[in-house]
Amino acid sequence: MRITADEVAHTARVAIVKTVREYVQRGKYLCYDMVLPEYLITVRVYDALWRKYRTKNTTRSKKNRFYITLEEPTEFVKKSSKKPGRTATSVAKNKRHDVCLWRGERPMCVIEVKRFGNRYGIFDKDLARIDSVVKGRFAPTFSILAFYGYGFYDQNKSRKHMSKIRSQYSDYKVDIQEIRFQGFSERDLAGTITVVNHP
Repeated sequence: MRITADEVAHTARVAIVKTVREYVQRGKYLCYDMVLPEYLITVRVYDALWRKYRTKNTTRSKKNRFYITLEEPTEFVKKSSKKPGRTATSVAKNKRHDVCLWRGERPMCVIEVKRFGNRYGIFDKDLARIDSVVKGRFAPTFSILAFYGYGFYDQNKSRKHMSKIRSQYSDYKVDIQEIRFQGFSERDLAGTITVVNHP
C-alpha cells in the first residue's frame, strides 16, 4: 500500500474547506475577531486522514502498520527517522509537529497547519522547519504545510494573494483554492505546500 504526497495534501485541503464552511454555516463567522481556531483545523485534518487510512491498519505486522498522531515531539520524529546530528534550530523551537503520519516506527510525513489573516501568507519559517525534517535516507518521505487564509477577500484580492503565494514558493509544489460561501461574494483561501525528501 502506497500513500502519496498528492493524496495526503488533497485530503488536508478538503478537510480545511469543509471545516471552514461548517463554521460559517453555524453562524460563528459574525466578525473578524471570531476567526476559526487553528487547532480546530489541525484536529479536522487529523480526523480526515485517520478516516481515509484507518482501513490500512488491518495488517498483522506492526512493522508496516499505519498510524497518525497529533502534536508529535520533534525530537521523537528525528530519532525515529534515524537522522544523525543536532535538530535544526527552526525545528527545536517548535517542539512539536501538528500531525505526523507513520509507517510502523518510521515517520512518513509531517504536517504543519498555518492560519493567516489579511496578509497573503508568509511561510518562510514554517517551510524551513519542515524542510529540515525531510532530509536523509530515513527521514519522512515528504512533509506538508496546510494553510487557511481568512479575511473575506474580494475576487481581485483573492487572486492576487494566490498568485503571490505560488510565485514566492515556486520551488515547492503549491496547491491553493478559494473557499466560497453561499450568499457572499467574498471568499477565503485554503492550500497546501509540499516538501519532498531530498537525501
